[in-house]
Amino acid sequence: MNVLFVYSLADASFPPVKPLNSWAKIQLGISYISSCLKQAGHRTMLVVPRRRRFQNDVQRVFQMFSPDLICFTAVSTEYSFVEKVAQFIREKAPEAYLVVGGPHASLQPEVVSTGPFDAVCIGEGEYPMVELASVLQEKKQPSGIPNLWIKRNHSIEKNDSRDFIQNLDELPFPDREIWRPWVEHDSLHTILLGRGCPHNCTYCCNHMLRKLSKGQYVRFRSPSNVIQEMGCVSESFPDLSGMYFEVETITANQKWAFEFCERLEEFNAFRKNKIGFGTNVRVIPNRSLRPLFKAFSRAGFSYINLGIESGSERVRSKVLKRADSNEDLIRTCDEARESGLSINAYNMIGLPGETPQDFRETLEINRRCLPDNNYLSIFYPYPGTELHRVCLERGLQLKREEESLERFRPVLGLSEFPDRKVNHYFRWFDWYVYRGRRSLLKILSHAFFRTLGAYPRLFRTFRLFTSRGPLAALRRWMR
Repeated sequence: MNVLFVYSLADASFPPVKPLNSWAKIQLGISYISSCLKQAGHRTMLVVPRRRRFQNDVQRVFQMFSPDLICFTAVSTEYSFVEKVAQFIREKAPEAYLVVGGPHASLQPEVVSTGPFDAVCIGEGEYPMVELASVLQEKKQPSGIPNLWIKRNHSIEKNDSRDFIQNLDELPFPDREIWRPWVEHDSLHTILLGRGCPHNCTYCCNHMLRKLSKGQYVRFRSPSNVIQEMGCVSESFPDLSGMYFEVETITANQKWAFEFCERLEEFNAFRKNKIGFGTNVRVIPNRSLRPLFKAFSRAGFSYINLGIESGSERVRSKVLKRADSNEDLIRTCDEARESGLSINAYNMIGLPGETPQDFRETLEINRRCLPDNNYLSIFYPYPGTELHRVCLERGLQLKREEESLERFRPVLGLSEFPDRKVNHYFRWFDWYVYRGRRSLLKILSHAFFRTLGAYPRLFRTFRLFTSRGPLAALRRWMR
């Protein structure tokens, strides 16, 4: 079978550069399913259609590859575009079998099943897609495949779910080759450490995804399996300079984390060009992470991603259901710096129930911790999250925005935190946090980007003119 994957990315780059500007942006779910299909003897290809003239990207791929099975994935805010692409493909290749999966489809199957798709994949897709491709290859009508909702005439066959894959080591390494035509740089790669999250943050949908199947939801690959994949990646990409370890939080299993660090230290010890590592860390209430950070440092980690989200303990506890205190946050940041780790912090603004005073506490905690890089986003209530339900119960009318605006403009119209104040703090966040600590030019450049992001046409034009040469380097510095 010829299997085509369609991946949508709101901030895909414009020609003459490729849509993805980093290997860190590849979608690992697609990559794992592709490798499983190849292992079963099928052929795969990928298209990353850009918003403008997406028909050209699709038609160019169709000239090289005649797909029998076409797989789509999307998060909530990109689904409308993916559905548009699927409708175009349906008209161009009416005989092809179209299936959609991913978090949005898994949590909103009743909604996406009304689209131009023949089936909806709910939950993990590796084995359902292999089984589906095998059935289609035999020219049979798909039926009884766990994890799939299958359209049949005017009805839908809703099959039961299969258990979560317990041994992630049994999966082949993710397929990176299908991404080569679409990625501009190859210096940074992402390696998956595990799947699932034990926490119940209200802005995240993990608590719902956990209910889709039976079996252990939080799973880690064995350290030796990860190291083996790292060796393969470093051989295939000689310019490799960094690896990001994708996991909801590595602190979910600290025993595993320490063992992994020992293996990493051995891996890097024999390399002429050392690789820098980074991963996601969750603050643990009343617990020091100093021993783990020291292990990180010995293993070659250079940075951690840390979710501050809000500096208001009331908001973190009552709105976000996070138990960490400001003291916990400060201690974790201090301990990371003691071990030579830089900190990438993530914050949100415009949460339901948040007030301007609450956000001023966010400014204060960030000014105290002074993360090396700071990513602030305006809250968007994704379907399937607890806060999405809260917004609906409050009768908040979600404004329909372009996908690229989902975190650059307020959409809730909160009475407790007016849009004009949300916009002000969002754009001038760096001024309040880093004034006197960073150059004024750098602060103004961040304000410029956050303002520009709310105007997609201007943002696209700016990116188009700064896609190559010295202007591209200037844009990277401004970010």
